[in-house]
Amino acid sequence: MEPMTIEDNPRTCLENLPIEVIEIMAQFLSTKDMAACCAVSRRMRIVFGDDALWRRHCDRDQQLAEYLRITPCKVEPVFVSPETEHSTLSPVCHWRLAFMRENRLWNNWRLDKCKVEGIKDSQDSGYICSVFLSNDVVVVMFRDRIKLLDVGTYPAIEITTPIRFGELVTYPMEFYGNFQETREQFSRLEWDDNRFVTICIKLVQVYEVDLEKKLCILKHKFNFTGSQTLAKDSAGNERVLKMAGNNRPNCGYIYVLSGKYFVGSMYYTGIVPIIIHVWNIRTGEKLATAECPVIEGTEGLYKMYSTGSACIVLHLKRGNYSHSFLSYSLENLCFLPFRKTITDENFRYVNNCSMNLISIQCCSVIYIFNCKTGEQLLKEFTFTDELGFHVKDKLLFNHYGESLMMFNPETRDLSTVKFSPDLRLPGSQLAVTCDRFLWLGHPINEMWEKNGGNFAQANRRASKCKHMFSERVFPNKNWTRIISKEKGDYILHYW
Repeated sequence: MEPMTIEDNPRTCLENLPIEVIEIMAQFLSTKDMAACCAVSRRMRIVFGDDALWRRHCDRDQQLAEYLRITPCKVEPVFVSPETEHSTLSPVCHWRLAFMRENRLWNNWRLDKCKVEGIKDSQDSGYICSVFLSNDVVVVMFRDRIKLLDVGTYPAIEITTPIRFGELVTYPMEFYGNFQETREQFSRLEWDDNRFVTICIKLVQVYEVDLEKKLCILKHKFNFTGSQTLAKDSAGNERVLKMAGNNRPNCGYIYVLSGKYFVGSMYYTGIVPIIIHVWNIRTGEKLATAECPVIEGTEGLYKMYSTGSACIVLHLKRGNYSHSFLSYSLENLCFLPFRKTITDENFRYVNNCSMNLISIQCCSVIYIFNCKTGEQLLKEFTFTDELGFHVKDKLLFNHYGESLMMFNPETRDLSTVKFSPDLRLPGSQLAVTCDRFLWLGHPINEMWEKNGGNFAQANRRASKCKHMFSERVFPNKNWTRIISKEKGDYILHYW
């Protein structure tokens, strides 16, 4: 008897296997392989076009898939659904379509294909800064007014009439980190949920935005060193600014916004104690005035950092080479056990603060601490002067200029990142964007993309893409648009 072939027994055909078996097989297939399987036959199109198979290739956050579904693509050529009205084939499943849209978005990033739009028009002057209030709404701050722009349309349109608050900001501006501010840190724009906050010296104004009704309302106004909110129509702005201006040679202001909490401090060089003022910007209530614990030799407060939760870190300077760090709970309104002093003439910066963690960079050593418990999670040698970066919930850093290391704070695993094709890092500069793209600077000048726990080559000619990885770039939540200072206060649309 001749052996039975697959054709003789249709139950053994690939397309007749149970979906659970297909799911296991699909784990070893690329998206190109999956698409090829869908093109074999009508039945294979149904089997390999199942939502369960394509869902794992999409972003974990379903908000991105929904956002791309309802938001028109601006970048040419625009995304067009493969579904046609007269098609006789089975419809493309929801998650395969979601993958196609996401792949178009990330491919625009890979190739730096974007549509550039100016924030200012010919009548605008005194521009200070701008932030995303939502994926499609930008708050733009000028010296005498604020504009809310809907950048989801092209060209952008104003959502509300401009908010005018007088000639508040008159000092020259500089750019630092995630915001713009004066040389004495006198002005700033921050946002939280459907609110944005303008900070000018000691005066804090909280605005609430209703995008559906196209309304922007001043909810609270306070002098952060005071004890109560000010009347919304009070004319005390000038007094607040004048008092601060008189102290400019010896006085400075430091702020941090962490969720619903605003924390401000007014410091004088070489004078302690250091006082912090905590406010709830949603209710307009002052929660606490707290004095920092005494640390011998402290010269003053240098900076404050949000950890992405109800906890902040205070950075105190102690002489030329000594730096102390304290943590404060915004929920319990008290200082936490975390106390760390680092004395190192090669101290560089605090390069990451999130997930209740703080990572501190010295010349060739990176430290990671839990801000709530004070526990040291990692002390590892890195490449001189090289930054560490967060990629989603993990920390990536250059190890001796030879390899990239990935640290998982939750499991405390430290692993070597693999490159495909293989690559040795000859002291390259590093930068990360979108939580997925890695830029390797001179002499490599290439863009790589996170693929599982490793990185694959995305763009071999990435020298012109450096602007996408700059600290002067501010993205919306879904990374579909960025505000770029590198290109001169422009919106760059990648979708």
